[in-house]
Amino acid sequence: MNYGEVRDAALKLINQYSLAGTEIESTYNNQADYLRRIPELVDDAVWKIATGPRRILERKELRVEPTRDSMGLPVYTLPEDFMDITPDGLLVVESKYETPSWDSGYVRVDEHHIVFPKRGRHFHGKVFLLYYRKPRSIKDCKNGAECPLTGGTCDCADGEYGQPPDCAVIDNETETHRPIPYFVAASLVKDEDAYVHDTLLAQWADLYNNLYQQPMPHRGVVEDVYSGTLDYWAW
Repeated sequence: MNYGEVRDAALKLINQYSLAGTEIESTYNNQADYLRRIPELVDDAVWKIATGPRRILERKELRVEPTRDSMGLPVYTLPEDFMDITPDGLLVVESKYETPSWDSGYVRVDEHHIVFPKRGRHFHGKVFLLYYRKPRSIKDCKNGAECPLTGGTCDCADGEYGQPPDCAVIDNETETHRPIPYFVAASLVKDEDAYVHDTLLAQWADLYNNLYQQPMPHRGVVEDVYSGTLDYWAW
């Protein structure tokens, strides 16, 4: 879903999208106030989903920080959108002649850097970080600016009252967008209609909880005692 679709869906849930079949003008009633509040509420919903049932997976090659050295170990800078490292850790490519391998032997030296004790400062292989990233704000999408999610240029006009363009892409997977209008709508009427607020919040909670995924087995290869290899499945 894009921003325009989420906004319109939320307004329809609280009967603020149309009146007698005619789209409500922004000058009517509290419409302008609703429009100003919606971007922040969309960001809140996306953040709740990305830190709960559906985290956003990202992979990025880490570069050695040349100006930092920790006891002779290579220091790597974490991405700006970094939130947490996945259980797999780091994918290490020693060289093009060797099979890449997962390695969890890193150490966090501070909030923004890790060291790799198994590698010396002269290690020239590649290290890829598989991590969960922070969701991007819908407010980062503006007319004429590069979309942080698609990489293309946004050519939709900016909305009224500081709203993002209607075509602005909502972060995370498509299936995570469906609960968002319910959270937005419930938040808009929180101080106006307790019954509608509670009803919409319950619908948000049902859809939110359905986003949790069942654990999936991971297939890998291990060395056996006879120097052969065995397939295994792990949960």
